[in-house]
Amino acid sequence: MSTATANPPPAIETPWQPLTLIRRQFIANCEALAARDPELADTLRSHAPPCEYLLHAGDDTLRIARRVAGGVEMLPNRVPPQSAKYVVAKVFPGGVYNQATLVAGVDQGWLWHALYKLPAAAAEYPGHRPPLYLLCADVEELFVALHLQDCRPMLGDARVSIFAGPDAVGQLRRRMLGDLYAPWPRMALTIDPAVWCDGTDLDAVRAAAGAELSEQLGNLRTTLEAAYAGHSADVVARRLSGGERLRVMGITSRHTTFLQHSMRDWLAAFAAMGHETRLVIEHADHELLTNLVYARACDEFRPDLVLIIDHCRAQMDGIPAAVPCVMWVQDKLPSIFNAKTGAAQGERDYVLGHGRVECVRHFGYPQSRFMPAMVGVNPDRFSNAAPTDEELRQFGCDVSFVTHASASAEQLLTEQLRKADADTGRVLRDIYDRLAAIYDAGGAVTHPQRLAAIIDQSVAAFNRQATPGQSESLLDFFRLKVNSALFRHQSLRWLAEMDLDLRLYGRGWEDNAEFARYARGVADNQSQLCSIYRASRINLQAVPHGGVHQRLFEGVAAGGFFLIRGVPGDQVGRLIAPLYAWCQSAGICGDEDLRRRATPDVLAMISRLKSIIGQDPFSFGSPFVDDLELNADSGFTMSADVLFPEYADVAFHSREELQRKVVFYLNHPAARASVSAGMRRPILEQCTYRAISRRLLDFIAGDLEASRVKAAA
Repeated sequence: MSTATANPPPAIETPWQPLTLIRRQFIANCEALAARDPELADTLRSHAPPCEYLLHAGDDTLRIARRVAGGVEMLPNRVPPQSAKYVVAKVFPGGVYNQATLVAGVDQGWLWHALYKLPAAAAEYPGHRPPLYLLCADVEELFVALHLQDCRPMLGDARVSIFAGPDAVGQLRRRMLGDLYAPWPRMALTIDPAVWCDGTDLDAVRAAAGAELSEQLGNLRTTLEAAYAGHSADVVARRLSGGERLRVMGITSRHTTFLQHSMRDWLAAFAAMGHETRLVIEHADHELLTNLVYARACDEFRPDLVLIIDHCRAQMDGIPAAVPCVMWVQDKLPSIFNAKTGAAQGERDYVLGHGRVECVRHFGYPQSRFMPAMVGVNPDRFSNAAPTDEELRQFGCDVSFVTHASASAEQLLTEQLRKADADTGRVLRDIYDRLAAIYDAGGAVTHPQRLAAIIDQSVAAFNRQATPGQSESLLDFFRLKVNSALFRHQSLRWLAEMDLDLRLYGRGWEDNAEFARYARGVADNQSQLCSIYRASRINLQAVPHGGVHQRLFEGVAAGGFFLIRGVPGDQVGRLIAPLYAWCQSAGICGDEDLRRRATPDVLAMISRLKSIIGQDPFSFGSPFVDDLELNADSGFTMSADVLFPEYADVAFHSREELQRKVVFYLNHPAARASVSAGMRRPILEQCTYRAISRRLLDFIAGDLEASRVKAAA
């Protein structure tokens, strides 16, 4: 894309000033550049122009000329400030620099500056700032521009790369081949066509570099296949289960809010177990990971085990097939919960985390290679230490709540209504009114099936029919956003009625009119969460789908005391465990089989379960027998009453019960300490990264051994 514009040379005006008057700015720019590219900075400092440059600053123009024999020669300004703004607005209409871009030519530097000043962000990678590539064929042109512009922030920014001189395109090509992390420019804005020597362009440069890197990746694959040729199932199984020191490689991205911390904690657990670890992650926010990065890391480190979170081997390239690769499913992502990803699971691909029954039954994941687990806790980071005086001074309070769920349900609805047509808007409002009425009466909705029934009632009331996709979208919106907000904020409203020092940590609370006075900003995951948990006399856990949650585990591990808003699902573990045991002993193969063969004792258990959860367990929308198996996979610890023997002491189910327990525990610190100590024990035994990783190694070794025996039979 060319941005060159032609300005007719104006009549020469006086007074002209020598460019050297602003050399101080040039020197400052060179100092900023020297920190990143000392060679180019030295070239610019030592450059001696063959003529004197002059400048004239008008009201809205900056004119550059040079003294030549016979007078003063005006230099054209191809892209003046207004033209630069126009180009940038046209190329990035959203006002956000969202893809790596190259500018060929410098002129007076206005286009460079206009691009750099845009906020840099990429929607698909939170925190990623796409690189900016700047090419200049004539060092003297850059020399002049650095007198005119204060470029220090740009020159000191690692995401900006400048290639200057006749070989600028060659320098760019070498950088693209040598830096495997920086995304290549996807678009070129050309000020000076002379930059593209020999008729080349960005597409040609990308194609040539891509072919060379593809060849490198192929060669690495061949090398790795040969290196791992002897890694048979029995050899790998013996290594994993034999207590040898393993090489464990974890892959994650800095462009995540939580997963990068989870991966570091996971690798720390393996390191604490005596294994050698390596983390593959971007070094800076302008970088992204590539397949060649994965392959190079495998070639250098030669891992025995590869760990990934919310991604699998099939979504990458360069990881040897012989190396066991584990995907920890921590979020319900469409890229994971689908048949294509299930079918892509290879013989040494393993899955850890939640969703086992759904992934196996509906998406074809191998059951024998899917180990259920909840997100772990790092007890070294969330250690049980007494709060310091400074922690108490900064974070001490009666009750604290850490969550980013600050937007009100009404606000969430309003935002959704803006996107909807009139008919859909009426349905959305009706669903919301039905749901809000339940909360206004002091109740709550905690099961997706009950929420689905409310949605169906509203859709039917307007004589409409929803496709399965529309129904799922409505359910996700109200379950994950609106109902979650109603549930949490109802609990906060009950606390706000009391004379308490209540503190809310997370994004956006300062913008919530009802709760803004309690807002305390975002709590840093690395440095502040532990302090908040320890220093708060009471921490709140209020999640509509149940109290068993990684945030609770971390807080309890850190020694925090929690009150948990009770939901029916948290109180069924002790009931469904014997029910599942009976199904196993009786060889029950489905819901109809269970209904037909249920004994009086089993029918009584089912009736009791129905009474607790307030609906027929056979109407959950998924087979009841599958739900039993899912709970059994986790040792029934998905129910807080099984995981925590103290659950009844800390659970509240109503406004009155919450307020009563808050008063009691604020006045009985010894009771708080006793309960929190009791709740911490099962977390350390079952829910730490180290405990999960030990089980994982045995799980993989067992599967590999079973595969070997099966192959030998």
